[in-house]
Amino acid sequence: MSLAIYAVVPLLVGGASAEERRLIEAAWDAEVAFVLEATFGLEEVGGGGEPWEGSDLQAAAKAREPDDVDGLFRAIGSGESCPVPTGSTAAMEFWLSVGGNMISRSPEEVLGVLRLTRRMEQQAPDLITLMTAIVVGDEALSWARAARPAVSALASLSAPDPDEMYRAFCREQVALQAGFGALEAGGETLEMTALGLKVASLHEARRLRTALAGSASRGTLGAQAPVSAPGRLAVWRAMWLQRPAELSEVVFLPLITSNISGAMVAWKSHLAEWDVALSGR
Repeated sequence: MSLAIYAVVPLLVGGASAEERRLIEAAWDAEVAFVLEATFGLEEVGGGGEPWEGSDLQAAAKAREPDDVDGLFRAIGSGESCPVPTGSTAAMEFWLSVGGNMISRSPEEVLGVLRLTRRMEQQAPDLITLMTAIVVGDEALSWARAARPAVSALASLSAPDPDEMYRAFCREQVALQAGFGALEAGGETLEMTALGLKVASLHEARRLRTALAGSASRGTLGAQAPVSAPGRLAVWRAMWLQRPAELSEVVFLPLITSNISGAMVAWKSHLAEWDVALSGR
């Protein structure tokens, strides 16, 4: 009897109605429409360049030997047309090779790294790529501010647009949804899980967009406080009933906000670093 109740209850009070599904999908399409359009034209953002995979720059980055550092910076060049390391694997290869290696490099080489990190920020398909660009970019900015020839040349570079973090987050969520769609095993559970993730993503996208909006003064960006982790009973109930709103609240929002809160702090600090660098202070 208990097993029968356990199986039947979600069918009666769980899931989502056709109207609820329609509203979630409509809201999702409206929120990410311009981000999707930008995603399709990513290769046009910040200049072209050959793909990262199989490029000379990737090979130099993977080597990570002291003797190969010169080759790494030669492959980066001006940073305007070299391959852009987008995606978690490429971003990590780039960070492990360039990070910590800018000491004693020429101003031109460091400016090349900065141009490349700006292209990474503009094209970032996920927050990992964006955070990698922040870490390497801050290191290059610190070096450039200490070198007089580099300070004057910084004016030729464009500072980050605060909304670039919002776009990277939305692209990441679009890719996650595409992953759900590519799964061969479908069914109601998978559909409700995908809808729950969409509800959580919409909530955080709107919250992030609000925090980034109108930030001519970069110091006005607020931190994204993470959502408290729910109890085991709440998680079990959400997974049992498979209601998108409940899945969003107790499963996905705590995971998403824990990533965004730290990323927001780093992004705010990065924008401030650029403001200081371009002001010549």
